This record gives sequence, structure tokens and C-alpha cells, in this order.
Amino acid sequence: SAAQTSQEEPLGGAEEHETVPAEAVPVEKFELTEDIARKAIDAFMLVEEKYPETYAYTSYEEFVAKDKAGKAFETDIKSLGFKTMGEWKAAIDTVGDTYQIISEGSDEGIETQIEQVKADKTLQQAEKDRILATLTPFIQSDNNKKIIALLLKDPIYGEKLRLLAEEE
Repeated sequence: SAAQTSQEEPLGGAEEHETVPAEAVPVEKFELTEDIARKAIDAFMLVEEKYPETYAYTSYEEFVAKDKAGKAFETDIKSLGFKTMGEWKAAIDTVGDTYQIISEGSDEGIETQIEQVKADKTLQQAEKDRILATLTPFIQSDNNKKIIALLLKDPIYGEKLRLLAEEE
């Protein structure tokens, strides 16, 4: 009944339901700036060094929710200029994906695959959507590619990017 639902869902309570692991949510397109990319990488390096126990969890979100060091971890991420854990995760995933595209030059292949899937008359629409959803995150904007190419020229961040790629 309506009365029950309103008790379970107080007004303004919806914002607190950010417990869905990021992996379950479709990847949002994230546009990098040089500053965000550097901070995302710095945060990743800090996390690797300071919180090795994150490896015991399936996601950073789970670590923050369940581990006693989770709050400190979240504070560190925010101190580097990210509003939320999710924002940092989107930024670092974009950095990693874009680096992979640049280092492997694999972007064109993905775009070709997407065109082939769209043109395939034998596939059901649901199947097409599913395949496209798995391919689309691998396409990165020209802006993101420019930012990562720029960072690769930087001796410090170029090295950090290579380390990041090895860790992921």
C-alpha cells in the first residue's frame, strides 16, 4: 500500500542509495582534463602504496563500505580533489582505458566492430545492444586521447601510466 512505501522511502532518502557497486552501472563517458588525469593517477599510486588490503575486496566501493581503513581511503581520494569515490573511479578507469587504446592503437578496430554489429541483420536487437554495450566503453574521445598522449610525454606521469597499466 502507499502508506508502507512512504515509510520505507522518506523524502530525500534517494540520494543515500549509492551502494550499487560501480561495476553494475553502465560506464559513463568521462572527459578528462590534464589536472584530473594527473590527480587520478596520483590517487591510484597513493592507494596502491597505502592500502594494499584493497586487493581483498571485489571493488574499491566494497573496501570503503566494509574495511576499517575505508573512511581514511575515501578521505585521501577526496583530498586529491574528487567529490566522490565514484568520480575518481570513473576518472582512473578512463585514464586506464585511454592509455590502453593509445598503447595498443586498438580504437579503430573497435569502431569497425561496432559498425559491423550495427549492420548485422542476423542479430536480434537485444543481442546487438548487449554487444554494443560491451564495445562502447573502449571508444574514447579525442580530448581524452590528447590528454593521455600529453601525459605520456611527461617523464614522471609517463612512467606512472605504465605502472598503472601493469597493475590493472
